[in-house]
Amino acid sequence: MGYTLALALGMARCALSYQARGAQPQALHLPDLSAPDGCIPTVLCVQPDGAVRIGQAALPCIESRRCFQRLPQSPLVQPEPAPRQLDDTTWDTRMVGQAFMKALFRALPFAQNQIDRLIVSMPHFENAHSATRYARWLHESLAALDIPEARIQLMSELDAVALSSGLWSAQLPVIFLRAEPEAEIFEVSFAYLAAPTQLSVRLDQVLREGVPFASLMTERCSPQTFSDALADCLAYAAEQGLYPSDLGYLALSASEAMPRLFQASDQAWSAHAVLSSGERAIADGLLRTPPYLQNSYGLRYRAENGEYAYIELAPSGTPFPSALRTVHLAAAYDDQPMLEFVIGMLDPEAKGQITLNAASVPLSYTLEPSELGAIALNEFAPPLRIAIPQPVRAAEPCLEARFYLDSQRRLCLTATDLRTGQLLAENAVITTLH
Repeated sequence: MGYTLALALGMARCALSYQARGAQPQALHLPDLSAPDGCIPTVLCVQPDGAVRIGQAALPCIESRRCFQRLPQSPLVQPEPAPRQLDDTTWDTRMVGQAFMKALFRALPFAQNQIDRLIVSMPHFENAHSATRYARWLHESLAALDIPEARIQLMSELDAVALSSGLWSAQLPVIFLRAEPEAEIFEVSFAYLAAPTQLSVRLDQVLREGVPFASLMTERCSPQTFSDALADCLAYAAEQGLYPSDLGYLALSASEAMPRLFQASDQAWSAHAVLSSGERAIADGLLRTPPYLQNSYGLRYRAENGEYAYIELAPSGTPFPSALRTVHLAAAYDDQPMLEFVIGMLDPEAKGQITLNAASVPLSYTLEPSELGAIALNEFAPPLRIAIPQPVRAAEPCLEARFYLDSQRRLCLTATDLRTGQLLAENAVITTLH
């Protein structure tokens, strides 16, 4: 029997849900690891004999230097935490992440080779640098598992909650609220949640309009600090022409304090509230992931000014399998020996900067420079390189690249020499998209 497994990976704790083929989704409770509410603390303790304990089983030694806490937060701390020497082993953030994942998946009630698909949540980041560090850490942690990369999918946790709560089916601005269980830290973010009508655009897109605004409070939550943060968000929303009467709001919280703070706020809300249950809501939403790409992807190239830019190949909402764009590529300089194919996950805030000008040759494009932000996906492994038959001149179109997204979300390439018709690559896998 095959399973789809959802891992909602929060900073302080995580949650698991699963769905057997043809069955209903279910929350997954792991004995010794899960708390009574079903969530698992992201805590790891190294025993003197080298064995590791995680989750609830690791809490008795939480004050020890053998204990690592809030594991998903470690790659975001700058400078990165120094490795810790325990017995004869040096534990860095990468090794701790891998050990946590191995212990977590060993505790599953089914074998890893029965997992058809693993969907993991990604938090929202304010910049691509933080997202890149986190994605690298997550990639390295999951690499310790015996699960093919093609079966692993990433999804925004805000998107997952939108799916879980049914908010993706409406068009309304939303205020997202996030609090830690101990209610000592909370975040308030303004976003615009839209339900597009075209499959070519992502169904559960968040942060579609304007620049996301976030206010991070690092003091104990109180009605006053809560109201101040909401006031900041409302002021930003007003600049976008959105007012309290227009707003819906979603409280995403594992804290009992959040509903009380809502009630104590002096803001008169005319919109509706949806109170979710933190990581559990995320895990539920992950299992509702639709069968199309959750993010937009592009091919990196070097523009005339020498800077990197991206041409969009697969917009969010692309179903799989799908035939994608065909692009004619030229050498950057005389006798260039090969072309390198680096794929980036595009920043949705800058997506509008993509420019494509159709040239006189059919299916050939002039790529215009942009300031588009992106996270390079296949920097974790050597990118695909294709040798160019010589001789070749700078700016001479020499290669036709046809891109295809297969049923496993792998981006494939078939390349042909434009001058001779020689097939240079056929269905070569570049990377896996999410």
